[in-house]
Amino acid sequence: MDTIIASAKNLLTVPVAFTYVYKDSTFHIGLGRKTADASILGFNLREYQIVTYESSWQYSERDGDVYRRLEDANTEGLKRTFSSLIGAYVSTIVADQTSVMINFDCGFSLLHDFANIVFDEDVLSIFLPHDLCLGFSFKLGWRAGRSTAPWNDLYWKTIEASQMVIGK
Repeated sequence: MDTIIASAKNLLTVPVAFTYVYKDSTFHIGLGRKTADASILGFNLREYQIVTYESSWQYSERDGDVYRRLEDANTEGLKRTFSSLIGAYVSTIVADQTSVMINFDCGFSLLHDFANIVFDEDVLSIFLPHDLCLGFSFKLGWRAGRSTAPWNDLYWKTIEASQMVIGK
């Protein structure tokens, strides 16, 4: 577990290199160099990946001034907004059992408040080097394991902390 958290902290040291916003307002942010798998799979895989599976995220372009819902914005506008993250660094990821906030050094922030949502699916995965992964689902909370292993209790461990902070 400590290895996974230490690896997650390293994502603060690599710049955003790739962003993609899907039509359903979920998104994918790649940080660092392309992986060897990127050319095999034909996809822009990076050392670190932040991937969402649920669209109720909000974003702020300037230090949390005003949060807007991703699902309310048009996809093309979001693609331009997210592309401005290229070269930026994640400064902090703060999460508990009801929300997650991802802050970037350029002032951009992403927020997901889970408090009033009943949902059984995965919300967020943070893929790390060496097939390590942090994931959050409404049903299971925060978990850590290998992205190549089945996502069950035998291979994945629950993070018992009431709050997870990566960064300052």
